[in-house]
Amino acid sequence: MSGATNRKQKAEPAPADNPETTPSKGEVMLKDNPDRWKSWWVRTWWSLIMVGGFAFLIYYGGHFALVGLILFLQIFGMRELMEIRHSKLKLDQRLRNEPIPYYKFIDVLLFFSLVYFLYGSYFMSRFPDFFMANPFLNNLMVHHSFISFGFVIIGVVAFVLTLKRGFYKLQFKQLVWTTMALVAVAPSSFHVANIFNGLIWFLLPTSLIICNDITAFIWGFFRGRTPLISVSPKKTWEGFIGAFGSTVVFAFFFSWYLAKFSYFTCPKIDIFSHPTACPVSPLYVWTDYPLPELVIEILSKVGIHYSKITVMPVQLHAIAFGVFSSIIAPFGGFLASGFKRAFDIKDFGNVIPGHGGIVDRMDCQVVMSLFTYLYYVNFIQPQQTVETIIAAIASLPIENQLQIYAHLRHSLQIAGVV
Repeated sequence: MSGATNRKQKAEPAPADNPETTPSKGEVMLKDNPDRWKSWWVRTWWSLIMVGGFAFLIYYGGHFALVGLILFLQIFGMRELMEIRHSKLKLDQRLRNEPIPYYKFIDVLLFFSLVYFLYGSYFMSRFPDFFMANPFLNNLMVHHSFISFGFVIIGVVAFVLTLKRGFYKLQFKQLVWTTMALVAVAPSSFHVANIFNGLIWFLLPTSLIICNDITAFIWGFFRGRTPLISVSPKKTWEGFIGAFGSTVVFAFFFSWYLAKFSYFTCPKIDIFSHPTACPVSPLYVWTDYPLPELVIEILSKVGIHYSKITVMPVQLHAIAFGVFSSIIAPFGGFLASGFKRAFDIKDFGNVIPGHGGIVDRMDCQVVMSLFTYLYYVNFIQPQQTVETIIAAIASLPIENQLQIYAHLRHSLQIAGVV
């Protein structure tokens, strides 16, 4: 009896490969890929096309063209994630005979609510005089958070009203998917705030991600032998370490180059004009930094006698950006790789030959945009002084200045000062 059981067990077919444990087709290190040179040329040409288009947009379009690009990428990135949801949850088969009404409308409404809140916050905080000059726009600014909340509530109510017996679990699955997609896409909105703070705070971090991606590919292509992380088998330690050094060096010199042009360093303070000149920030002024005694002693032993270095402060900040973009930001890509393995897909899309979809290119950028915004607010943003407040008031329309004057005069009279 036991022999028959053993024969029966041997005759059973082997279980299907688990996509979470078995590498997908084509997931081998570049050095072992027989088609690697074809992949190299496709990826290289399309990288050059994207970089060229990016440079063209910066030169001829300016700030708002880049804001439009971010919104475009968010829309199509969200679309890619929704298409994956559609295929993986098999909505076609379930909904063919009993369609759930308005589920796509709810997706669009929730996405619009988030974009409206984030973009509106950036525009209204940066250009308050533009909104205050028009009664309708002023009301939008004053009640911005409440209006945004209203859109979200409409989406929630619409979702509840469309719940359908027999489809509850599927509908909540798609709602969770939509929510996670919004969480994945939304942080790239912080690029808008970075753009308004000065193009350098957009160009530098995005360029570092591009540099890290390209150099990791090159180092991995020629030297990659040691796998880095299981969720992304093509990544190697050689590519990771080589890209780290390359990116930090690039950050140091590219920040110096960008700092030479006021077009990149000046913040955007007027909605209708491009900043061409502004007071030079200390960030972009050559500054002497004394070296530690230990470093001076070590250098002197090899015949180098330096007691200080002269760099721009922005170059030191750029090194921090380079370290983050090389060590932490790639985990956005690893997270995306884990997601793709979980759902057994090669890429999020195929809109960019050799690169995949929009989300494949934006995974690390999303992490970098949020880091840049928080780093700028915490370590770079100028502190408010009496001079900056007076300059901000002076830029307002006369009627708004009179309102501020009347309010201050009334407050001082109550305090007994005047």
